[in-house]
Amino acid sequence: GIGFETTKELAAQGAFVVMVCRNEDKAETARKAIINEIPDAGLAIVLCDFASMDDIRRAAGDISAQYEKIDVLINNHGFIAKEYDTTVDGLEQTFGVNHIGYFLFTNLLLPQLKAA
Repeated sequence: GIGFETTKELAAQGAFVVMVCRNEDKAETARKAIINEIPDAGLAIVLCDFASMDDIRRAAGDISAQYEKIDVLINNHGFIAKEYDTTVDGLEQTFGVNHIGYFLFTNLLLPQLKAA
């Protein structure tokens, strides 16, 4: 998808990319595919379920602890629930993941973004 292609292109241009993904197996498959094409690609995986504010806080904390600055943040994930459901935090799932989740994630990473 768009995230894979964006990651691949950024890696090809020499950027170190932190892939924030929900599914570890899919993330690792994508990482290996990119490294297969771009052997010197700098890639890291941080797992995060954007339907959980606690998980978003943990992932942002892990990234903040490891990286002093972030040059670019690309919030790419998009999700549409087929039926009404809520996140673990009680938000309508599509709204919680696509809007509130990214808002929280971006705000938690603002110090690293501003440092760039």
